[in-house]
Amino acid sequence: MDIKIINEFVRFDEDLDLFDLAQPYLVLRDDVNLAEFEIEEWHEMRVDLLFRDMYDLLPNEVGIYLGNLDIILFINNIDNPLNIKKGMTLLYPTNLDDFDKFRFVEDPTVAKTSVKERLVVPNKNTKKDKNREKFKENGFSVPPTVLDKPRPPVRIENGQFSIGGL
Repeated sequence: MDIKIINEFVRFDEDLDLFDLAQPYLVLRDDVNLAEFEIEEWHEMRVDLLFRDMYDLLPNEVGIYLGNLDIILFINNIDNPLNIKKGMTLLYPTNLDDFDKFRFVEDPTVAKTSVKERLVVPNKNTKKDKNREKFKENGFSVPPTVLDKPRPPVRIENGQFSIGGL
């Protein structure tokens, strides 16, 4: 099943190679007439039958509107269509043309920035711990991957057996 919100509205961020899910894509509207529909047993796990009965559609017409399931789920605060159970009452737009009114449309006058650009802090300086720098300068042992010149973890120096920095 194709969900319209994923196919048409979620933007792919080329820089991060991810979908940008931080943007709002659906908004509640108070200017759309909503009707109530009570779920029967045969509607459970069958969103196609749910749409058919809500809008009195023919079986071959259901597929045209099924991509708008996300709107009905959003209006009723349902995260998974499989959670629709017998006895529930769902709100739905009375007119099939009202689905697009719930979709968020970006203002073209606002500059678009990628997620990467919004998260970057340009003036961030790396801080160095002065005590750690002194520790390294005095030749004390730290894990070998941290030293500029790694030391072997076990060594013999001047006839003495040494483990680590001891």
